[in-house]
Amino acid sequence: MRRYAIIAAVLGIELLLGFQYAWGVFDRVLQENYHFTATQTQAVLAAQIVMFALTFPAAGWVLHHFGPRVTTFAGGLLYGVSLLIGWLFGRNPSVLFWATGVLFGSGLALAYISPIVTVVKWFPRYKGIATGLVVACYGSSSFIVAAVSRALLSRGLTPFAILGIFGVAALCGVTLLSLVLVDPPGAAAVAPRSRFPKGVLRTGRFWALTVGFFAGTTAGLAIVGSVEKIGRTLTTPEWWLAFAVMVFAAGNTSGRIAWGIVTELVGTRLAVCAALLAQTVSITSMVFFGASGPAFVVFTFLIGFCYGSNFVLFITDVSRTYGPERVGSVYGLVGLVYVVSGLLGPPSAGLSFDHWNSYVPSMCGVAALTLAGFAAFLALYGHPVKESHEPASESVPT
Repeated sequence: MRRYAIIAAVLGIELLLGFQYAWGVFDRVLQENYHFTATQTQAVLAAQIVMFALTFPAAGWVLHHFGPRVTTFAGGLLYGVSLLIGWLFGRNPSVLFWATGVLFGSGLALAYISPIVTVVKWFPRYKGIATGLVVACYGSSSFIVAAVSRALLSRGLTPFAILGIFGVAALCGVTLLSLVLVDPPGAAAVAPRSRFPKGVLRTGRFWALTVGFFAGTTAGLAIVGSVEKIGRTLTTPEWWLAFAVMVFAAGNTSGRIAWGIVTELVGTRLAVCAALLAQTVSITSMVFFGASGPAFVVFTFLIGFCYGSNFVLFITDVSRTYGPERVGSVYGLVGLVYVVSGLLGPPSAGLSFDHWNSYVPSMCGVAALTLAGFAAFLALYGHPVKESHEPASESVPT
């Protein structure tokens, strides 16, 4: 029954890592009560994303050489400490940026990749479903964090005190659960000699994944950190906005499960195309119909639902094409484009509001980007790489 203990530990870890997507709860409070600008609050989210992407290839290297236990333990340590520093010194925008932004993103990359790769190795027959379940748990964590944060803020706690609470929880929980993680017996024997397939950067398939991932994540990131304020500028009734962050998180979570099933049924090409087109339509529709409370909630859910696809479809395709043991390296290369997503997505929303007192310019820009990403992905995506990466036997000891 060892693999069930592994997946239980993995799900527990992912439940403790969802602070990033609940940042929209703190965005408005920091601006209204602590005199942060929209650009400053979104810069923290951008730093989290950029450092996550920059650290991801290094996390793949650490995982390849030291295994899932050491990698996840180190990530949990950095992640928890970053939130604790934000608790103690976060009233200074610069400290909040470097601690809860930069350091946080590095710890998240280490703690995030290892559990996913470990689960895929233990459940090789169901890569899409296994990946979807794990990243859905990560997405549901943001829903929980957002709900708990709202409750604590309503009781008078400061955003910084809440950072401390989640920091202690992550520091203790992730480091302890990391001790359970281990690769299945025989995993080392089937690992390829090279972490990177020969000529991977010269294939259209690799660049299709990269372009599709960039378009989908940039669009979602332009919305997630400012979703409440977007509703205000669209004159959405206030009552509906109270649920905006949690609705996005719910869409993000359910989307990760649903798209994992979809990719098992129809494959990556159709699934990615559907997700990018749906994202384009959802963001555009929010611009025109978001003043209606029910419509705003529906489109917020759909944007989160499509955003969640990015963290299932691409990593599953990499695992299928190049083998699960190369997820940390090849997907790390794909994920580097997340740096650009982080530099463009949240800051574009903040700058749009600071300059025009509206998020519509940013929303129109990212809707156009997802449409262009759809076209580029369709043009570049080719046939699977003709390599065999599966173990000789699909059975995994329990």
